[in-house]
Amino acid sequence: HLKKAGVVFIGPKMEEKKAKMASQEDIINDICRIAGPNDLKKNRVLVITGSTREPIDSVRCITNYSSGRTGVLLAQEAYRRGAEVELWAGKGMENPGYVKFRKFEGVSDLENLARDVKADIIIVPAAISDFTVKQRKGKISSGKSLKIELEPAPKILSILRKQKKAKLVGFKAETGISIKELESRAKKRMKEHGLNMIVANLLEDVMPDTTKSLIITKSDTIKFVGEKIELANTILGIIGGAQ
Repeated sequence: HLKKAGVVFIGPKMEEKKAKMASQEDIINDICRIAGPNDLKKNRVLVITGSTREPIDSVRCITNYSSGRTGVLLAQEAYRRGAEVELWAGKGMENPGYVKFRKFEGVSDLENLARDVKADIIIVPAAISDFTVKQRKGKISSGKSLKIELEPAPKILSILRKQKKAKLVGFKAETGISIKELESRAKKRMKEHGLNMIVANLLEDVMPDTTKSLIITKSDTIKFVGEKIELANTILGIIGGAQ
């Protein structure tokens, strides 16, 4: 690739209407993209990661512990493989800089975004709330008991599946069950939403940089143990080559 490309210039980033030198991370990712396999070239890849926040009042919300790291690694590796990448991330996550980036807050934000998707591969490791709550005005006073009524949230995977030609990858996290039961529940979700692949794990097996996961396709179940960056590469290798 380098011989064909000749000399490649990595341009500056525009911030606050000023051109700033590309970061070390951006330079590394562009070098990896130029010298990489380019097996996802001409593919539009959307990765949705991080956690949703459902407001209770003006200062409190319902959220979860998702770090969003797996999604960021998936976006990075897809970019390095030559894809046109867009990353949607929950509040508090930083823009990697080298991909298109959009933020979301709650399930309603994702619902609106998901209705206008154009992608060849959609990967959703995001921890999306199963419930919404009616927000109360102002700040709720402390010092007394409070009842919060939860309502089922829209299923974002079902909305995304309306993109009939896209390859759709979902994730399933559980706790306190057997691997056999985890696989069964993951396959049920896969069928329910018409997924091409689902990645399932037990929360007790997930560490900051490593994980144990089941990678389930329509024809196979792969047991994965290793670093999250390796998991991202394995997922992209399988879904990128899937017919």
